[in-house]
This record gives sequence, C-alpha cells and structure tokens, in this order.
Amino acid sequence: MKSSESLEIPTFGVDLKITAAQQSIDTYSRFTAYWKSCVIRNTQPIDVMLYRTSPSDDFKTVQPNAELPLKGWGSYLEITTAAAAPQGIVEFDVARQVDAFIA
Repeated sequence: MKSSESLEIPTFGVDLKITAAQQSIDTYSRFTAYWKSCVIRNTQPIDVMLYRTSPSDDFKTVQPNAELPLKGWGSYLEITTAAAAPQGIVEFDVARQVDAFIA
C-alpha cells in the first residue's frame, strides 16, 4: 500500500453528518475505498463524542465544539455520543482500493 502522505494517489471527499447516538462507518464496504485522512467535527455545545478506528480499540474523546484530524490509512470509524440530538460531521479524504495499492 502506498504512503497515505503520497500526493500521487487520486482521492475524493466524502462528508457524512453524525445524527445518531452510535454510528459505524466502513468506507471499504460503502465505497471500496480507504480513507487517507478524516476530520471529526463535534459541533455539540456540551457533549463529548467518543470514537475508535477499530472495533477492538478503546474509545478516544472529541471535545465539544472541537475538531479532530486523523491521518493514515483506515476504513472503519465508530462514533458514539450521549447527546439526545447528536450534531457533528465527519469529512473523509478517500482513495479507491485500486489507487491505494498501485505502486
């Protein structure tokens, strides 16, 4: 797999709203693509969001009214929040599988 920092890999953007208390996103299943980077934007004024990039990982925190950039190859992202009406956005920079693996 090429470096996620490579500028030679064609990518496309995918923006998804966070509207559920628990949301799992698998870019490989949805788009046959891996994300090179993503930004989690927690637009909730009070509640934190928790995220992990593998079902076996521990959850990490995104503070209220904050954004968290993630770099490196991935395809799985799970987000949870205790908010009654979750608000947030995830912005992915994704590359198709074939483009990520061509040397």
